[in-house]
Amino acid sequence: MPFITFDEKITVHIKEIDDHHQTLVRLINELYDAVVEGKGEETVSVVLPELINYTMYHFFAEEDYMVKYEYPKYHDHKMEHAKLIDQTLELYERYNEGVKISNAVLDFLKDWLNGHIMGLDIELGHFLQERKVA
Repeated sequence: MPFITFDEKITVHIKEIDDHHQTLVRLINELYDAVVEGKGEETVSVVLPELINYTMYHFFAEEDYMVKYEYPKYHDHKMEHAKLIDQTLELYERYNEGVKISNAVLDFLKDWLNGHIMGLDIELGHFLQERKVA
């Protein structure tokens, strides 16, 4: 059973954003599998930076939508993105210093992703749908 499931409750109904969210879910599930199944540091050392890089790519894409369509909550949403980027870069720095990825870190990523999508991103999705963005 996957650690995170991409389903209707975290769908924003904007194809590009949903596609990105599916990729983020897949990467977190890969990271989870690598950690809990003991797949080894080689897997974690590849998946963790990929997750961080893809998260930044996704955030920039969302922010482009917000700027293009003059989203009124752009700055608050962008601040949440910046906060997670800082947290994940700190996590990666600690990992590079030898700190193992723990279940608490995985739970944080899961809770943040679900909470962020179900809150701010769903709201952004409604805004974009009203503007007929597909």
